[in-house]
Amino acid sequence: MANHIVVHRGRAKTITFETNEDLTDYTVTSHIRSGPSSAWGIIGTWTVEKDSDGSDGLLILSMTSEQTQVITQGHGYMDLKKELDGQSFSVITYPLEVKFVDIITE
Repeated sequence: MANHIVVHRGRAKTITFETNEDLTDYTVTSHIRSGPSSAWGIIGTWTVEKDSDGSDGLLILSMTSEQTQVITQGHGYMDLKKELDGQSFSVITYPLEVKFVDIITE
């Protein structure tokens, strides 16, 4: 995976994310924040689905065109968390940068 994810405003975005861990029993969430820690405000939220039953660690993350259209920031930082029995654990060590760009039209 690249060092950052590019999201075009006004377009739907779907990515496949490989975690290399069994997520069968977990609920997985992902937020994009304006800064690299949980103290920063949320500017976007991915819909997270398991590719199968979760045992393969493959996730499908998506945002609709309506969601991407309203994001005004140029970039943010994405977390990925797994939750079980009220406890939350980070799936990735460091937040991933997400760049938001306008659609180029003529």
